[in-house]
Amino acid sequence: WAQKIGETFLMASGKQTWLKTRLSISDATQSDWVVGLHSTSTTPLAATMRWLFKSEDGAATVEFNNDNNTTDTDSGTIATMSDATFIELAAHWDGVNKIKCYADGVLVETMTSITIPGAEMAVGFGAINGSASVETTNVDYIFIAQER
Repeated sequence: WAQKIGETFLMASGKQTWLKTRLSISDATQSDWVVGLHSTSTTPLAATMRWLFKSEDGAATVEFNNDNNTTDTDSGTIATMSDATFIELAAHWDGVNKIKCYADGVLVETMTSITIPGAEMAVGFGAINGSASVETTNVDYIFIAQER
């Protein structure tokens, strides 16, 4: 896991926010991973506040997760990853209550009635393997921006 030291990113009502990343995993099914914003934690998969893409061991599917420490909301399947193949994932919060989720430039789902995390979070990413084999994670970039 890697995360920025300190929680320095605060999402604000009325301010649009974007997250975009490009990554690949050598074994898409046998991996847990996250990319985005979360409260600092030694176990980011269980962080109390999250605004990120994730995949869980045993499935190659990708979901978007919004957890405001009260309500934990997952999108439906945003994409299904293939082994060692790059995918571009993006999310856009409208500053009010909707998150649009994209895979490889295509709008896949719009999450509605969303309350975003109300405390600072850190940029983070990481992966753990779900088997005893060696796996490789490649993160080409993480882009996070907020309207001022």
